[in-house]
Amino acid sequence: MRSYAWFNIADASVNREIVAGLLSGEQLTQGQNLSSQIYQKVSREVPPKPVIQGGSLRNILASSVVPAAGLPQYVPPSAAVAAGDTNFVSSSPIMGRNFTIPGLELEMVWIPPGKFMMGSPASEPNRDDIETQHEVTLTKGFWLAKHELTQKQYVALMGKNPSKFKGENLPVELVSWKDAVAFCLKLGESTHTKGKVPFGYQYKLPMEAQWEYACRAGTTTAFHFGASLQKRQANFNKHVNKTQPVGSYPANEWGLHDVHGNVWEWCSDWLGAYSAASVTDPAGPATGVDRVIRGGSWVGNAGGCRSAFRFRDDPDDRAYGLGFRLCLRAE
Repeated sequence: MRSYAWFNIADASVNREIVAGLLSGEQLTQGQNLSSQIYQKVSREVPPKPVIQGGSLRNILASSVVPAAGLPQYVPPSAAVAAGDTNFVSSSPIMGRNFTIPGLELEMVWIPPGKFMMGSPASEPNRDDIETQHEVTLTKGFWLAKHELTQKQYVALMGKNPSKFKGENLPVELVSWKDAVAFCLKLGESTHTKGKVPFGYQYKLPMEAQWEYACRAGTTTAFHFGASLQKRQANFNKHVNKTQPVGSYPANEWGLHDVHGNVWEWCSDWLGAYSAASVTDPAGPATGVDRVIRGGSWVGNAGGCRSAFRFRDDPDDRAYGLGFRLCLRAE
């Protein structure tokens, strides 16, 4: 049975060749070296009914040191769940599984790699000329926050709350693109996350293509709900006249809340024109003037909340309808 095993390399003297030898020649599927406190994924055969010997399941799954004379008994993540070890599974990022960042209680949803049509068809009401429809392939899965970042989570890391509308579970707003990037960088260096992400992955803002792919969650309509948007489905058009607590409205098929309305969400990309040609893992233009924002807000109309709608803002600007959603993605 093919499965995955995860381990934490705490011994800097252990090199790739030794581990590869212990795995009978099977190659590591992530990373070019083994460094301290980096989780590596290896692919190997495991018994259909693995026997847990010595210590807790968590210690076996996340052994602190690779022993010199053979690997510990590994089990796949599904076996960890079956054995009730939800703490390990939910607090560390494992490909294909959701997890929660400890300390911030920030839920991250796994988004699988895939292919979709980005932009909007000419027949879609309220479409803009910069929404040229084209095929996009995303070759690597990533994690996107279940909710827009809350004020409680922002304050826990940054020590201040810039928001106009105060409330722990309201989305943080009045944050610039640079503020959002600073949060991501600080989170990556914090004790909550440092050394606990897959090799080559970092906390960042989502790329615009990742954002739309996750927002659509397999749908092709103007909104993930369908062709129209109702006030019971999202916070927009000043129906409530302020931001609402995250998760107040229904999620999409992949479990993401408020991708339509509440606050605009910064993306990493500079705004640029789409090509009609198919693209793979697009990261946007190399330079630009404005950064992309997506999703609409409590202030704007339904047209601005569409899955394909693109808007922009200066990286230094702040607004009380503008926040962000955290992403954990490959470089």
